[in-house]
Amino acid sequence: MKNGNRKIKELCCYCNEEPASTRDHVPPKGIFNKPRPSDLITVPACLKCNQGASVHDERFKVYLGLHVARFRNEGERLFKERVLPSVRHNQELKRKIIESMEHVTILSHDGKAPESGTSVLWDSEAHDSIIHRITRGLFYHHFGSALPKHAHIVIYWFKALPEVDHTIMETRTIAGGSFVYHFAKVEESTDSMWFYEFYGGHFAGAMIHDEVPVEDEDESEESRPIAKTIPPIHSSIISPSTIDSYIEKLLDKMGAEYEPEIVPVQPEYYAKIDSCFYNVQEKVKREGGIIHYGWAIFKSPNMYEAERHAVWESPDGSLIDITPRVIDFSTVMFVSDNNFVFNGQLTDNIRINATKNLVVDDFILVNEACTRFYMLGKREEQFKISIPAYVAPYIREYEKLKSNYQVYLNANGNMSSICFCHGRKNYKNCHGQIIRQKIQEDLRTVNALHQKFGSKS
Repeated sequence: MKNGNRKIKELCCYCNEEPASTRDHVPPKGIFNKPRPSDLITVPACLKCNQGASVHDERFKVYLGLHVARFRNEGERLFKERVLPSVRHNQELKRKIIESMEHVTILSHDGKAPESGTSVLWDSEAHDSIIHRITRGLFYHHFGSALPKHAHIVIYWFKALPEVDHTIMETRTIAGGSFVYHFAKVEESTDSMWFYEFYGGHFAGAMIHDEVPVEDEDESEESRPIAKTIPPIHSSIISPSTIDSYIEKLLDKMGAEYEPEIVPVQPEYYAKIDSCFYNVQEKVKREGGIIHYGWAIFKSPNMYEAERHAVWESPDGSLIDITPRVIDFSTVMFVSDNNFVFNGQLTDNIRINATKNLVVDDFILVNEACTRFYMLGKREEQFKISIPAYVAPYIREYEKLKSNYQVYLNANGNMSSICFCHGRKNYKNCHGQIIRQKIQEDLRTVNALHQKFGSKS
């Protein structure tokens, strides 16, 4: 009998069932220009999974090239050298592209007169299939294990990259910046968040969440397993158009002196995402009018939230929200505040629980504590905050806590669900017992450090 020291063959990182017989490129190598970059990632794959994605690979490449042709030299090269030949030889794909074309008006970034252009509707099936594969492949690449079949991956489309918090998210660059991705993972879990940039012109993301069971003991009528799907990060956020009892409660907490108004959203071409104060200042310089300070109100599945905001008041007194967001809104609920003026200071949102889930109350406290740590820093530039060294570790810890809570709540976690730290206890008997005391102690410690060292910084 031969010695049984044979190497165990890797399983396919996609299906996690069949033995891997080849290596697959993540992202697909076809989306990169020739000569191929030397830093492409490969992962183990079975023949079925590898070959079964070829049709989606090709369609994704074509639509990506159509979308990023006007971004960077490499995006234009992809379109000319890789996409045009594919379209010429694939009449069915060419027909689908032509049928989805629409005439649009394009505003140039230098403020010139609007020009006419053509838009093409993405192939969403190919897009989501490839983003799904990229996410599974990169998870394996970074963490050394394939995602289980019951792991749920929710795909997101972004018109711009969401703000990346580098205190909790890692960043990797491939092919000289043609593909950049950012990711963060909850310890001892598959729960993770992924953001993707393609050629600086297309942005997508994914959230992974594994199913978590409910602990048998202490199970009540309201206790239930973590949901098998995760509500979308952004599509479930709205700005209300009517006032309900929760908004009245939020207005009381804000100490609002004015009734909410519904303000139209008309983003300016030069405006930056989520930079309302600077955007309106620029608008006033260009066209007159004044900056009008107040609060914008938003609703998510778990809470109502008011954030400091500024809109443009035109010379005729009309209010217009000129600031673009990652989420498209046609209107925003706005509450004027004549007592606030922005001078570069850091501000916090005001939040209230919109559910009967007490975990949300703890999530709100974690958010408030994290912002109080940030407020001990100093704004150096529009998007740059100088944080004292003695505060930075607390910010990193609380940003991670915020991420854990967000994933937990997105998956319908409650007091009786297994805690997000994936111990043996439910939340009520785990973090639910310690988080409030921890917040109070951490705030006392950091405030004491700030009193001791703050004047020296």
